[in-house]
Amino acid sequence: MNVLLFDIKRFALYDGKGIRTTLFFMGCPLTCRWCQNPEGQTDTVALYYNPDKCINCGYCIDACPIGKILPNIRQRFLPVPCKENCTACLSVCPSGAIKKVGESYSLDSLMKIIILDNDFYKISNGGVTCSGGEPLIHISFIEQLAKKLKSENIDLSVETCGSVPWENFERIIPLVSHFFYDIKIINNKLHREFTGIDNSLILDNFNKLLDRTKNITVRIPLIPLHTDTDENIIDIIHFLKKSKLIEKGISIELLPYNTLAETKYNKEGINIPTIPKYSINVKKEQTYSFLQGRKQMFIKNGFSNIRILSYE
Repeated sequence: MNVLLFDIKRFALYDGKGIRTTLFFMGCPLTCRWCQNPEGQTDTVALYYNPDKCINCGYCIDACPIGKILPNIRQRFLPVPCKENCTACLSVCPSGAIKKVGESYSLDSLMKIIILDNDFYKISNGGVTCSGGEPLIHISFIEQLAKKLKSENIDLSVETCGSVPWENFERIIPLVSHFFYDIKIINNKLHREFTGIDNSLILDNFNKLLDRTKNITVRIPLIPLHTDTDENIIDIIHFLKKSKLIEKGISIELLPYNTLAETKYNKEGINIPTIPKYSINVKKEQTYSFLQGRKQMFIKNGFSNIRILSYE
């Protein structure tokens, strides 16, 4: 059994305790319009083209077995399907204009990478964090990985959007030391508009998970004008208070918006659809004072175990 990852981040410091290796799994049930990793939404190896890096050497034109590639830098590819698993253009591109996203790993090959940093996990109480995309859509692989990590005494955390069958959680709860659970928008209509799906399963799974474990951190991405509004923060506070988060001592992390995500959009897909232009207005500046104001809204409502990620 293999799985596709679009990144492996070694020496990660914000994805759980200690020094960690974060695995970014491909595929996600959500299509958030502000997605920080749009290249990881599809569960397939993807080839992307950046015309700004193209030197028009023509090597890819000669290499393509189906004549899909045109000499025009700005209109480079005909809208016809690539041959399955073909990477001929990638293999000859000297400038980096063509980029591959997605690498297949077996459990054994992934463990070889993880074990490289075992000494750092031990001295820092760190471990491995599965992120994405949505790791829990690959539940059979995650379960095998979790059992293997447990046998090696390596800690495992999981970051999830929560939009998976509850059975997926049940299979790994005993094997996971900590869950990072994203809560984005409470209003169901807005959630569908900006993430593409209903949020009832997400919120239901969250409450079920709370009944099974206290090893949870709620992560709230603060997207300007979308999730960082007074209305949404108030809705989240009411939901979390109803879920008795304060009494259970569950921590909260506020995630400031990262503008670097915008550079990942508008990349031309070669064997998959093009990543669309960034379609929401997120130009509002989030100052540290503003972020502190969002934090104070939680504190005034009785939440004390809360921090602004990367600032605190």
